[in-house]
Amino acid sequence: MAVDSSGAIQGTVAIGPKKGDPVKLIPPCAKSPEAFGFMLDEIPRLFGNLGRKLYTHLPASPATTALMQGGGWRLEGLMPAAYQRSGPVRG
Repeated sequence: MAVDSSGAIQGTVAIGPKKGDPVKLIPPCAKSPEAFGFMLDEIPRLFGNLGRKLYTHLPASPATTALMQGGGWRLEGLMPAAYQRSGPVRG
């Protein structure tokens, strides 16, 4: 969790291991772009030693992409059809 000086929660993210040694960030979310940017800066420092790669799935908005790339994150792929509203995805 990211908290401000008063102790109020400003953002959260859950961290979990995956096969092959990457670490998945289960969607980071924050109340403001500033809190999100802070979290993006801190996540590699706090959790980068847990695996060979950190990754997450987020809506690819221009603002989110700019914050992530500005923090040194690299966009490796887009999956526009990965999730469908009609039902579960089968692999």
